[in-house]
Amino acid sequence: MFAKVKEYISRRIAFLRLDLVEKSAKTVAMIFEYIILALAFFMFLILTSMSIAFIFSEVHNLAFGFGVVAAFFFIIFLLLVIFRKQLLETPITNMSIRRLMDKKDEQEEDMEL
Repeated sequence: MFAKVKEYISRRIAFLRLDLVEKSAKTVAMIFEYIILALAFFMFLILTSMSIAFIFSEVHNLAFGFGVVAAFFFIIFLLLVIFRKQLLETPITNMSIRRLMDKKDEQEEDMEL
């Protein structure tokens, strides 16, 4: 009886280690995925912003065009700072928990079968 309990515990520890390695690898992959997506979006944002700034500069001058675009981004920055918990922290936390817990639920169902 004691040997079976010991074997069960050692297998459970090995399973938890493998689960931790898998979740860590998926988390690292997810981080790199979001970094690549953020860089691509950042490049799009810079080029689009420059285009809009040059379009506005045709109305007045170059400083006006870039000033309007800078003011727009400053307003977005202020809104993100003010509402960071609702717009950033809570959704990112919920998404992370959901991704980590989905795999656990699947494994528990597999173990029951």
